[in-house]
Amino acid sequence: MIMVSRNKLPVSSIHAFIGSLVGVGMADDVRNVNWKLVGKYLCGWVMTIVFCCGVAYVMFSASIHTPAYVVP
Repeated sequence: MIMVSRNKLPVSSIHAFIGSLVGVGMADDVRNVNWKLVGKYLCGWVMTIVFCCGVAYVMFSASIHTPAYVVP
């Protein structure tokens, strides 16, 4: 959180939460971290970006390829 705040980067509470859980788990032993759960969160973050890009593409394509109404 300190590095993110100093660099003025956006961060959500879930990023801080997952980062703190992984950090605390790794402080004792790397095997204490539930890597399967961390992978699910990472997959969710990646899929969110992919889904949003897909929705934006569909909306943009629909707006570009619709017939324009021309007033004579």
